[in-house]
Amino acid sequence: MLPRILTAILALKGAAGVAAGAYGAHAGGFDAYDQSLWETAVLYTLAHAAVGVAVSLTIPRLGLLGILSALAFVFGIAGFAGSLMVLAHSGTSLGLVAPIGGTLLILGWVLLAAGALVRRP
Repeated sequence: MLPRILTAILALKGAAGVAAGAYGAHAGGFDAYDQSLWETAVLYTLAHAAVGVAVSLTIPRLGLLGILSALAFVFGIAGFAGSLMVLAHSGTSLGLVAPIGGTLLILGWVLLAAGALVRRP
């Protein structure tokens, strides 16, 4: 059940990334700096949502490391991209949320690599 829930959450994050990209392109009204922040947030959302869906679909093969990887992507996207979007839209920094989110995204990749290398019986 958890793999299906993670797949759904990450797929919805992908949909949100597309919507955020459209918003930034057509209605955002950002200056150049804020537009750059917004585009970075959208890029990271889409890229990590896609890999997160792939990871969640392979959890039966990856096991616990796959679950942890997918969870790292879920929370990493929210922290990193979410804080950039808040900053671009309101000028409000969320402090350490972006670096913590970015660290979770990196951890998601490391856990994926570890899961790929672990031998399964």
